Amino acid sequence: MFMGHFIMWELGALIVVLVGSIVAWKISKQVRLGLHLTRMTNIFEEVEQTRRTLPIGAGGGFNSLPKMRQLQADQELQQGLQYLRQFPRHEITREVAKNARLAENLGRSERYVAIANLLEWLVEMDAALNVDDFMKSYG
Repeated sequence: MFMGHFIMWELGALIVVLVGSIVAWKISKQVRLGLHLTRMTNIFEEVEQTRRTLPIGAGGGFNSLPKMRQLQADQELQQGLQYLRQFPRHEITREVAKNARLAENLGRSERYVAIANLLEWLVEMDAALNVDDFMKSYG
């Protein structure tokens, strides 16, 4: 009798540990998704700032960043893209859209433009859905 209760208790504890691990893993995955999207958005915002701060006719954009920063930014974007590819495209679009709404509500117009540019790039890289397709299927 005592042994049966002990085995049930162990089994219950094992189930709690497994469920807790799965929940923690899912939360960790979502946090990492947010971190990658933030880093990628920061790069696009940095690029957007070059368009605003450089003299007229000087262009701006990714190629206006210092060469070393271009290499770092490209590496960060590729790492982020690689991580994002493990998620369905509609989830990426949903998260980016949430970030865009937040930036708009906070009055951060430059960040909003950077997020829009990031989404456009992610669509080109086939890591996100364009807004029209997203709204048709999930809106």
